[in-house]
Amino acid sequence: DGERAVTCDDYARLAKAADPNIARAQCVPGIDLTSAIPVPQPNHVSVLIIPQSAEQRPLPSPDMLRRVQEALDKRKLLATHVHVAAPRYVPLRVSLSVVAKGVTAEEQFREEIAKAIRRFLDPVTGGETGSGWPAGQALYVSELLRRLHAMPHVEYVDPDTIILEADPFR
Repeated sequence: DGERAVTCDDYARLAKAADPNIARAQCVPGIDLTSAIPVPQPNHVSVLIIPQSAEQRPLPSPDMLRRVQEALDKRKLLATHVHVAAPRYVPLRVSLSVVAKGVTAEEQFREEIAKAIRRFLDPVTGGETGSGWPAGQALYVSELLRRLHAMPHVEYVDPDTIILEADPFR
């Protein structure tokens, strides 16, 4: 078809077109995310692939990665190095104090809060737009507060008690 991958939008769109089971494709320019220690590299483009899945941490199969790599290699500019990669999920621990309104079952309320946080951070359906939590995007306490305060049974979230612990090296 002669269509070339030039911009990040091109890479993401062409990656999704390579396999109907891809939920999201996100382009990260200037880096090889397939290397053990990703470092900035000119003329390199990485494309993260997230498949359709009900799993909390969906990972593409080796065949899916290969199909996308082959499709993008055919459409990339000559001097561009394309790397198709699976996402690396960062474990996150959230600790907070919430005052409930109209709730008698504490354990059920805790699970409701946990589910809301998991939904917000979901790689396929999370984020502000519902199109998936963007790879590499930091989580700010203010975003979490806004999301939790919008819940019907949340009276108040004490911002001074929120602790976000992530281990990017695991």
